[in-house]
Amino acid sequence: MRKLLYTLLLAAFVVPVSAFAQTYGADTLFVTPDQAGSIGALNNAIQGDTTTDGKDYNHHVFVLQRGSTYYLNGWITIKPGTHVELMGQPKPSTGTDMGPAAVVEGTVSGLYYNYTIDCFGDFSMKNVWMLYATDLGTKNWTSLQFETDSLKTTGGPVGVFENCIFDWPTGIAVTANCKNLTLTFNKCIFRNCIDPTQWWAGRAFATVNANASVDSIAYVNCTLENMGFGDQDDYVPPKSAWFNHNTFVNIAKFAFKYYWFTKLVVVNNVFVNCHFTGERYADRIGQDPDRYLYGAVIDCDTIPDTLTYNGINAQNEANQRVFIFTNNSNYTDPMFQTFYNSYNDTVTTGNQGKILAEPMMNTRTLDMFTWHKLFKISGIHDSTDPGFVNAATNKDSILSFLGARYVTGKNVDWSYPSSDSELSLLWPLRENLAYTNQTLLTAGMGGYPLGDLYHWFPTQYATWSAQQTQENQAISKLTGIVAISGKVPVGYTLSQNYPNPFNPSTEILYSLPRNGFVTLKVFNVLGQEVETLFSGMAHAGNYKVVFDGARLASGVYFYRLDAGSTAITKKMILMK
Repeated sequence: MRKLLYTLLLAAFVVPVSAFAQTYGADTLFVTPDQAGSIGALNNAIQGDTTTDGKDYNHHVFVLQRGSTYYLNGWITIKPGTHVELMGQPKPSTGTDMGPAAVVEGTVSGLYYNYTIDCFGDFSMKNVWMLYATDLGTKNWTSLQFETDSLKTTGGPVGVFENCIFDWPTGIAVTANCKNLTLTFNKCIFRNCIDPTQWWAGRAFATVNANASVDSIAYVNCTLENMGFGDQDDYVPPKSAWFNHNTFVNIAKFAFKYYWFTKLVVVNNVFVNCHFTGERYADRIGQDPDRYLYGAVIDCDTIPDTLTYNGINAQNEANQRVFIFTNNSNYTDPMFQTFYNSYNDTVTTGNQGKILAEPMMNTRTLDMFTWHKLFKISGIHDSTDPGFVNAATNKDSILSFLGARYVTGKNVDWSYPSSDSELSLLWPLRENLAYTNQTLLTAGMGGYPLGDLYHWFPTQYATWSAQQTQENQAISKLTGIVAISGKVPVGYTLSQNYPNPFNPSTEILYSLPRNGFVTLKVFNVLGQEVETLFSGMAHAGNYKVVFDGARLASGVYFYRLDAGSTAITKKMILMK
């Protein structure tokens, strides 16, 4: 539908396409959209922009025209050692908005799309609508995947996504097949990430093998709606995960599954109908050591005695694992309880044959907040209905899907709205997840609404964005990081710790010239990580953190600041 509208509009467009390219710098290439009956413009633009030695690109920013559709003729591979940015034009200030530039898998005889984009380098994407279906509506199990960058000497790949829509993936929208990935989703929407044949598939992000790892991941002002999972790593969870001001709606299983996470910040979020499948008693046998229900939002446990996990073991987990769960709401629609009550497992008798609704968190998870030094919970609004203006919900389809999975075994597509073709690219989106609950409208830190502000509360987002630095500082204080006054620095700095030598604690100061993901870690002389002092979103400014070495042996240690492509390491001495 949108391609036809775009073709008609293009015929009456008075500004030549070449005029768009003139507004960008020398490192930028404007990609002319596919014309009627053609595909592959984006593939040809990027792959044909290779330097003469074949190792790089002549341009690193590829601009897509808003309101147009780019049909892939195969997946795009990003070269090692490079940083490519795919940037759709922003929303126009006046006139009719045709919606974000869309990338769609074109139909090519005999081609199966393993990926939409396969990244061996760093990759950024902004203002792009990624559609995980072919132009004929066929869904492939595709993903945008990050691979190992063979030319990178320190750290892993970096992925940054801003104001993007990830739509209709059967499997996983973004995947990691690499180590030490740093990933940020800002102002993004994940929708219709489902598999009609099962409730485990359909996720925003996941690692794809046991060797993959994620240093840090962040979701800020994002919406995840109609998903099998939210964010789940089947193997090793991120060393640091940051969820701030997100809206989760209709998640068949977990909002995120980090059973043995290391550092997790979950603040200012709305959770609605998460883990709506519930659980039977038979499902829990062999899955949870205590046979607890999983919980709607998250289920976590202590680290086993036999396991060292991201540098943390059972002996020191109380002093090192961080879980900040503040200013969040949770709600499950009563229609699910009605379905649970109607279910009758003819194999298992009595109450054990029924489906049980998920609590926000199970007893074990909640109990961990009572003894973990760095587990903090407050400002929770459980069983609170936000009252969405227009929820992304086709209730009949969801209940049919639930019945199919538990009873009939049939396949049910419960995406929203089910009457729309995958390729309609209807803009603006039908759903409106602004809400009317007066309590939740001021329940966030600083009195802001909970959930995704950018998409559903744009006026409040504008004022929230102006104070985001202060909010991040307040969150960082909960994790042990303190922002100190001073001018915004012109470069990254990491000061020598004081005192040095120290026993048992010392202060470390560092400065950041710009916003971004930051990690500050301590290593022993063997290069083994002994503690992560901070890992998360930080704004430009000056910071101070106290490192307590009471549990460590005397000796030489190193502390390292990683921020973007900058890494600074210094030595310190613990002398007891």
